Amino acid sequence: MKWGSRQLVTGDEALEALSLITSEVHRVCAVTGAPMPEVQIVEALQGNNDFTAGVQFRRGQPIINVPLRVVRDYPPKALTFLLAHEVGHVVSGNTFYPQKWAVGVLALLFGSGALGAVGFGAYFAYNDRTGPWLGIVAALIIAFVSCIAGVCAVMRADERRADRFAVDFLGDVEGAEQWNALVERERGQRATLGLFSRALIKLFAMHPPQNVRMEAMRRQNADFRTTGFSDA
Repeated sequence: MKWGSRQLVTGDEALEALSLITSEVHRVCAVTGAPMPEVQIVEALQGNNDFTAGVQFRRGQPIINVPLRVVRDYPPKALTFLLAHEVGHVVSGNTFYPQKWAVGVLALLFGSGALGAVGFGAYFAYNDRTGPWLGIVAALIIAFVSCIAGVCAVMRADERRADRFAVDFLGDVEGAEQWNALVERERGQRATLGLFSRALIKLFAMHPPQNVRMEAMRRQNADFRTTGFSDA
Protein backbone atom coordinates (compact mmCIF):
# COMPACT_ATOMS: atom_id res chain seq x y z
CA MET A 1 0.00 0.00 0.00
CA LYS A 2 1.30 3.43 -1.00
CA TRP A 3 0.20 6.74 0.47
CA GLY A 4 1.94 9.62 -1.31
CA SER A 5 0.86 10.82 -4.75
CA ARG A 6 1.21 13.55 -7.35
CA GLN A 7 -2.11 15.14 -8.27
CA LEU A 8 -3.15 15.68 -11.87
CA VAL A 9 -4.84 19.07 -11.95
CA THR A 10 -5.43 19.66 -15.66
CA GLY A 11 -6.65 17.80 -18.71
CA ASP A 12 -9.98 16.61 -20.07
CA GLU A 13 -8.91 12.98 -19.81
CA ALA A 14 -8.26 13.35 -16.07
CA LEU A 15 -11.68 14.96 -15.56
CA GLU A 16 -13.41 12.14 -17.44
CA ALA A 17 -11.47 9.59 -15.42
CA LEU A 18 -12.44 11.31 -12.18
CA SER A 19 -16.12 11.18 -13.15
CA LEU A 20 -15.88 7.48 -14.02
CA ILE A 21 -14.01 6.47 -10.86
CA THR A 22 -16.17 8.58 -8.57
CA SER A 23 -19.31 6.99 -10.03
CA GLU A 24 -17.94 3.48 -9.57
CA VAL A 25 -16.74 4.11 -6.01
CA HIS A 26 -20.14 5.61 -5.19
CA ARG A 27 -21.80 2.43 -6.50
CA VAL A 28 -19.59 0.24 -4.30
CA CYS A 29 -20.33 2.39 -1.26
CA ALA A 30 -24.06 2.55 -1.95
CA VAL A 31 -24.34 -1.26 -2.16
CA THR A 32 -22.09 -2.04 0.81
CA GLY A 33 -23.01 0.86 3.08
CA ALA A 34 -19.39 2.02 3.19
CA PRO A 35 -18.63 5.71 3.76
CA MET A 36 -17.98 7.59 0.53
CA PRO A 37 -14.32 8.64 0.30
CA GLU A 38 -12.88 11.47 -1.74
CA VAL A 39 -11.44 10.37 -5.10
CA GLN A 40 -8.38 11.80 -6.82
CA ILE A 41 -6.87 11.01 -10.22
CA VAL A 42 -3.10 11.18 -9.89
CA GLU A 43 -0.01 10.63 -12.00
CA ALA A 44 1.40 7.96 -9.71
CA LEU A 45 1.54 6.80 -6.14
CA GLN A 46 4.60 7.06 -3.96
CA GLY A 47 7.61 5.41 -5.56
CA ASN A 48 6.31 6.19 -9.09
CA ASN A 49 3.89 3.26 -8.87
CA ASP A 50 1.26 4.07 -11.48
CA PHE A 51 -0.42 0.67 -11.87
CA THR A 52 -2.43 0.33 -8.67
CA ALA A 53 -4.56 2.51 -6.43
CA GLY A 54 -4.05 3.54 -2.83
CA VAL A 55 -5.86 5.02 0.16
CA GLN A 56 -4.61 7.79 2.38
CA PHE A 57 -6.26 9.52 5.31
CA ARG A 58 -6.01 13.31 5.48
CA ARG A 59 -7.34 14.75 8.75
CA GLY A 60 -9.41 11.61 9.12
CA GLN A 61 -10.91 11.89 5.61
CA PRO A 62 -10.22 8.84 3.40
CA ILE A 63 -8.96 9.59 -0.10
CA ILE A 64 -8.64 7.00 -2.86
CA ASN A 65 -5.82 7.91 -5.26
CA VAL A 66 -6.12 6.33 -8.71
CA PRO A 67 -3.35 6.82 -11.28
CA LEU A 68 -4.56 7.80 -14.73
CA ARG A 69 -2.81 4.78 -16.23
CA VAL A 70 -5.03 2.48 -14.17
CA VAL A 71 -8.14 4.03 -15.73
CA ARG A 72 -6.61 3.68 -19.19
CA ASP A 73 -5.35 0.09 -18.95
CA TYR A 74 -7.60 -1.82 -16.53
CA PRO A 75 -10.57 -3.74 -17.97
CA PRO A 76 -13.88 -2.92 -16.26
CA LYS A 77 -14.06 -5.88 -13.85
CA ALA A 78 -10.44 -5.55 -12.78
CA LEU A 79 -11.00 -1.84 -12.17
CA THR A 80 -14.11 -2.55 -10.09
CA PHE A 81 -12.21 -5.14 -8.05
CA LEU A 82 -9.38 -2.69 -7.39
CA LEU A 83 -11.75 0.09 -6.34
CA ALA A 84 -13.80 -2.24 -4.12
CA HIS A 85 -10.54 -3.40 -2.54
CA GLU A 86 -9.63 0.20 -1.72
CA VAL A 87 -13.11 0.84 -0.31
CA GLY A 88 -12.48 -2.22 1.84
CA HIS A 89 -9.47 -0.42 3.29
CA VAL A 90 -11.68 2.58 4.02
CA VAL A 91 -14.15 0.34 5.83
CA SER A 92 -11.49 -1.35 7.92
CA GLY A 93 -9.87 2.00 8.69
CA ASN A 94 -6.50 0.29 8.98
CA THR A 95 -4.73 1.53 5.86
CA PHE A 96 -2.90 4.35 7.58
CA TYR A 97 -3.14 3.28 11.20
CA PRO A 98 -0.47 0.54 11.11
CA GLN A 99 2.15 3.26 10.61
CA LYS A 100 0.91 5.13 13.68
CA TRP A 101 0.70 1.85 15.57
CA ALA A 102 4.28 1.07 14.57
CA VAL A 103 5.54 4.43 15.82
CA GLY A 104 3.79 3.92 19.15
CA VAL A 105 5.11 0.40 19.60
CA LEU A 106 8.62 1.37 18.60
CA ALA A 107 8.58 4.34 20.97
CA LEU A 108 7.40 2.11 23.82
CA LEU A 109 9.90 -0.58 22.92
CA PHE A 110 12.91 1.66 22.74
CA GLY A 111 11.83 3.78 25.68
CA SER A 112 11.66 0.73 27.92
CA GLY A 113 14.70 -0.79 26.22
CA ALA A 114 16.74 2.33 26.78
CA LEU A 115 15.77 2.46 30.44
CA GLY A 116 16.62 -1.21 30.80
CA ALA A 117 19.93 -0.76 29.00
CA VAL A 118 20.87 2.21 31.20
CA GLY A 119 19.96 0.24 34.31
CA PHE A 120 21.88 -2.86 33.29
CA GLY A 121 24.79 -0.79 32.02
CA ALA A 122 25.04 1.18 35.24
CA TYR A 123 24.87 -1.99 37.31
CA PHE A 124 27.54 -3.85 35.36
CA ALA A 125 29.76 -0.78 34.97
CA TYR A 126 29.61 -0.35 38.73
CA ASN A 127 30.72 -3.96 39.08
CA ASP A 128 33.40 -3.61 36.32
CA ARG A 129 31.65 -6.03 34.00
CA THR A 130 31.15 -4.98 30.36
CA GLY A 131 30.31 -8.30 28.72
CA PRO A 132 26.51 -8.03 29.13
CA TRP A 133 26.46 -4.93 26.89
CA LEU A 134 26.65 -7.21 23.86
CA GLY A 135 23.59 -9.11 25.04
CA ILE A 136 21.68 -5.88 25.66
CA VAL A 137 22.42 -4.61 22.14
CA ALA A 138 21.45 -7.97 20.61
CA ALA A 139 18.19 -7.97 22.59
CA LEU A 140 17.31 -4.48 21.33
CA ILE A 141 18.04 -5.47 17.73
CA ILE A 142 15.90 -8.61 18.00
CA ALA A 143 13.07 -6.57 19.56
CA PHE A 144 13.29 -4.01 16.74
CA VAL A 145 13.20 -6.66 14.00
CA SER A 146 10.31 -8.46 15.71
CA CYS A 147 8.36 -5.20 15.95
CA ILE A 148 8.82 -4.40 12.25
CA ALA A 149 7.83 -7.95 11.30
CA GLY A 150 4.70 -7.59 13.45
CA VAL A 151 3.72 -4.33 11.75
CA CYS A 152 4.14 -5.95 8.32
CA ALA A 153 1.95 -8.85 9.46
CA VAL A 154 -0.78 -6.38 10.50
CA MET A 155 -0.63 -4.72 7.09
CA ARG A 156 -0.79 -8.07 5.27
CA ALA A 157 -3.88 -8.97 7.29
CA ASP A 158 -5.47 -5.67 6.25
CA GLU A 159 -4.82 -6.49 2.59
CA ARG A 160 -6.55 -9.85 3.00
CA ARG A 161 -9.57 -8.17 4.61
CA ALA A 162 -9.81 -5.76 1.68
CA ASP A 163 -9.57 -8.68 -0.75
CA ARG A 164 -12.48 -10.44 1.00
CA PHE A 165 -14.53 -7.24 0.91
CA ALA A 166 -14.00 -6.87 -2.85
CA VAL A 167 -14.87 -10.51 -3.61
CA ASP A 168 -18.00 -10.27 -1.46
CA PHE A 169 -19.05 -7.18 -3.37
CA LEU A 170 -18.46 -8.68 -6.82
CA GLY A 171 -19.77 -12.14 -5.95
CA ASP A 172 -17.04 -13.81 -8.04
CA VAL A 173 -13.29 -13.73 -8.65
CA GLU A 174 -13.33 -12.74 -12.33
CA GLY A 175 -12.22 -9.20 -11.53
CA ALA A 176 -9.58 -10.48 -9.12
CA GLU A 177 -8.25 -12.87 -11.78
CA GLN A 178 -8.01 -10.04 -14.31
CA TRP A 179 -6.29 -7.83 -11.73
CA ASN A 180 -3.84 -10.62 -10.85
CA ALA A 181 -2.93 -11.17 -14.51
CA LEU A 182 -2.27 -7.44 -14.93
CA VAL A 183 -0.08 -7.28 -11.83
CA GLU A 184 1.92 -10.36 -12.83
CA ARG A 185 2.41 -9.02 -16.34
CA GLU A 186 3.55 -5.68 -14.95
CA ARG A 187 6.07 -7.32 -12.65
CA GLY A 188 7.43 -9.47 -15.44
CA GLN A 189 9.87 -12.31 -15.01
CA ARG A 190 12.10 -12.01 -11.95
CA ALA A 191 15.29 -13.80 -11.03
CA THR A 192 14.88 -16.85 -8.87
CA LEU A 193 15.46 -15.95 -5.22
CA GLY A 194 17.28 -18.06 -2.70
CA LEU A 195 15.63 -19.58 0.35
CA PHE A 196 16.94 -16.88 2.71
CA SER A 197 15.82 -14.05 0.42
CA ARG A 198 12.34 -15.56 0.08
CA ALA A 199 12.08 -15.89 3.86
CA LEU A 200 13.02 -12.24 4.38
CA ILE A 201 10.52 -11.06 1.78
CA LYS A 202 7.79 -13.20 3.33
CA LEU A 203 8.54 -11.84 6.80
CA PHE A 204 8.79 -8.15 5.94
CA ALA A 205 6.44 -7.79 2.95
CA MET A 206 3.52 -5.40 3.46
CA HIS A 207 1.35 -7.39 1.01
CA PRO A 208 0.77 -11.16 0.99
CA PRO A 209 2.21 -12.99 -2.05
CA GLN A 210 -0.01 -12.77 -5.11
CA ASN A 211 -0.51 -16.53 -5.32
CA VAL A 212 -1.53 -16.69 -1.64
CA ARG A 213 -4.03 -13.84 -2.09
CA MET A 214 -5.55 -15.40 -5.19
CA GLU A 215 -5.85 -18.84 -3.61
CA ALA A 216 -7.64 -17.33 -0.60
CA MET A 217 -10.05 -15.43 -2.86
CA ARG A 218 -10.75 -18.53 -4.95
CA ARG A 219 -11.58 -20.50 -1.80
CA GLN A 220 -13.78 -17.65 -0.62
CA ASN A 221 -15.59 -17.62 -3.95
CA ALA A 222 -16.07 -21.40 -3.84
CA ASP A 223 -17.75 -21.03 -0.45
CA PHE A 224 -19.63 -17.90 -1.47
CA ARG A 225 -23.19 -17.54 -0.28
CA THR A 226 -25.58 -14.71 -1.14
CA THR A 227 -24.94 -11.68 1.06
CA GLY A 228 -26.14 -8.11 1.34
CA PHE A 229 -23.68 -7.25 -1.43
CA SER A 230 -25.44 -9.43 -4.00
CA ASP A 231 -26.87 -6.41 -5.84
CA ALA A 232 -23.44 -5.71 -7.38
